[in-house]
Amino acid sequence: MPPPCPHLTVVIPAYNEEDRITAMLDEAVDHLSAAAYPSELLVVDDGSTDGTADVVTTYAARRATPRVTLRLLRQVPNGGKGAAVRAGAAAAKGAWVLMADADGATRFAEIDALFAAVDASGADAAVGSRAHLRSRSAKAAADGSGGRGGRDALRALLSWVFHMVVLLLGGVWGIADTQCGFKLYSAAAAVAAFRGQRLTRWAFDVENLYRLQAAGMRVVEVPVAWTEIPGSKMTSLVRVGVWMLADVLRMRWAYATGQWTLPGRQAGVEPRRGVVAAPAHAHQ
Repeated sequence: MPPPCPHLTVVIPAYNEEDRITAMLDEAVDHLSAAAYPSELLVVDDGSTDGTADVVTTYAARRATPRVTLRLLRQVPNGGKGAAVRAGAAAAKGAWVLMADADGATRFAEIDALFAAVDASGADAAVGSRAHLRSRSAKAAADGSGGRGGRDALRALLSWVFHMVVLLLGGVWGIADTQCGFKLYSAAAAVAAFRGQRLTRWAFDVENLYRLQAAGMRVVEVPVAWTEIPGSKMTSLVRVGVWMLADVLRMRWAYATGQWTLPGRQAGVEPRRGVVAAPAHAHQ
């Protein structure tokens, strides 16, 4: 008998994550095995040069369950995180699509908070937010009460600057944290966000949210627990910030001049009107 059609697809972009992805998959499988809905984990190996694909393949054989399936999608060569998530969203089978980072920085149990938010509001998408944590971290660094000092303060400052760039130049309104790698989309919202997405690296999240708002879809922001994981690939916060600014400016210019096309409100992408019943996302 074939596995049930998944209610949720978790898209996990992965580049050289052989040392960290097992812990993230364990947490996801443990949580989803107790859920009242079938789900699938879709790992998109973004041209890794290590053993990420082998680790995922071995894991899938070892931890296969009737209600949680695991698939591996290989993208060669490396195309960037945005390209990996776009490919995963296109291959997703679920009625809902969650983007989750392979490092496990956001506790997987936060998926319940995102589902609760869309259930309560009727939103088409829910994005995890670390803004409350950054504010607390920056305050701790400033008054000496905790944190990691200069790095926390610099991260908080650059996050604020990028938020202003997103607000004033990126055209995305009402979202304090566009970059958290933990976002939930209805199937229709995933189509609006990813089909036609052009940015493939640092600022692809901004483009996705811009496309959702252009399509008239509702997005709710949800505070989530987040921990910085050792081994982050964003080695230079300042350099990454410059690249992200360049991506945002390129995006707005391309859409403003008609080089890129936004999803239309009447082009087959309609806002989600109904509210999913809460029991569909409850634990067994």
